[in-house]
Amino acid sequence: MRGQVWLRRLGRPATNAARACLVFLLVVLPAGGLTSTLILGGGSLLTDCYALFELAADVPLSASSFPTVTCTDGDPSCDADGMPDGVCRFDVRICVHVPGIAECRPRRVGEILVGGSFGASAIPLPELPASRERCGAFGRVSVPLRGTKRKRGRGKIKLIAVSKVPNPKKDRDSLKFLCLPNPSPCVDASCPALDLVVTSAGSDLDIGWQGDGHNFAWPDGWKVELALSGCNATGYPLCTVNGPKDLTLGPPFPVIAAGVPTCIVNGFTDEGIRGTANIQTGGVSTVVSVVASAHLTSVAQVCPRCAATAVGDAGTCDAGPNQGLPCTVEGVATVAGAPTDNNRYTLSGACPPEPSSLAASVSLTFPLLTGISTLLGPSPCSLADTPPIPDDTCGEGTCTDGICTDCVGTPGADCVAPRGGIQQACCSNDTSRPCFPTSATSDGKLERIGLSTPPEPRWPDPGYPKIAGAMLVGTFCLPPTAVGGTTVGSGPGALILPVAEEWRLTPSP
Repeated sequence: MRGQVWLRRLGRPATNAARACLVFLLVVLPAGGLTSTLILGGGSLLTDCYALFELAADVPLSASSFPTVTCTDGDPSCDADGMPDGVCRFDVRICVHVPGIAECRPRRVGEILVGGSFGASAIPLPELPASRERCGAFGRVSVPLRGTKRKRGRGKIKLIAVSKVPNPKKDRDSLKFLCLPNPSPCVDASCPALDLVVTSAGSDLDIGWQGDGHNFAWPDGWKVELALSGCNATGYPLCTVNGPKDLTLGPPFPVIAAGVPTCIVNGFTDEGIRGTANIQTGGVSTVVSVVASAHLTSVAQVCPRCAATAVGDAGTCDAGPNQGLPCTVEGVATVAGAPTDNNRYTLSGACPPEPSSLAASVSLTFPLLTGISTLLGPSPCSLADTPPIPDDTCGEGTCTDGICTDCVGTPGADCVAPRGGIQQACCSNDTSRPCFPTSATSDGKLERIGLSTPPEPRWPDPGYPKIAGAMLVGTFCLPPTAVGGTTVGSGPGALILPVAEEWRLTPSP
């Protein structure tokens, strides 16, 4: 049924009467590393295997006659949305006819009755009758904090599994939930802020199945400032990301793809950036919503520059609607395909391209996290009732990781492409052509793996700023977009951003 299983007893009473209330806990590690907890909901030991609860979390249970799951609002180990938003959310399912439980013989289960705080339909039931082990789908139950003062909230599921075989006939289970308030929400200066600053070395942006939009490096020094709440400098490390403090996702981004010079401006939607960030681990899990506006420009001037030398320097815009106005350099990019004596761009959000050069705008939503982001193939971004988007342009070849030869440098095991990004997968019959390995004959998935490290000095040390290195990644689908008669951005996209994290208490000016 699952991976390795350990059985642990939470106290064994001495009397036979108390034995009827014994609670067992099985901590399960399924394939893929996800953790869940199987909970026998009390009652007679002779019927405990008829039905049980599975909770999609690894949490301690109280050693009482009926188990209680206790969770702090926003704790990602138990609160399913990981956000301190006044509600604890739990993913639960019901399994029946479960073997391997001491003193209980599985019986054919013909009926399950569910009650309690959440309604009978909150958790989907397994298919019945069941004469073998079977689980229903996970259902999500929500336990809100109570009142304006957000006092602890409570919820309860009651279950009766009715066997078709008598002696004994019924298994009565109960599972309680306790939601605790976030102990130390930030107030004024006690709420940290988080700056993410990109290092272009090791960055990579891949767009579209054709391979022509792969291996772009992100501008060096690009920064996004995140607005945080719900955490505390020394009391509670899990922060809610409420959005960015800027109007755009970094400065304009100059690229030349398929010979087309394009200046891309990524403006945030009202959703901006939402998710969580953890001061203790350095972990970030967000969803970013932008409107990407593509401006057709020229090879000589892909985007306006801020006439200065390095990130943080003051200058003036050399082109665009703000020509001659003051600016500060926010990122530095070397544009592949531009003349070598004119390919360095000092970029600023204060120096946008001319509005009249706008060719197309598209709304994009993508994850940006320090975990793992995956798109499963084949053709992961195809839409219903439309021809499938091809996985690659490899023809009779396959898209394979680690065989790329079009490298201008190989720091570590990375193949640095001429555009500055990281060349990862290429066609077996053309090892200079990048691709996504989503086809059935390749790896069958597009995956990017992030990284987080605990910021120093380690939380809850009161010393700030706290500094850490991290790798933010995301895989996503892009709608086809016509730019200059060429279709770009079709199919999948993937992003790797090495960043320096700076957690601080004093807002930047």
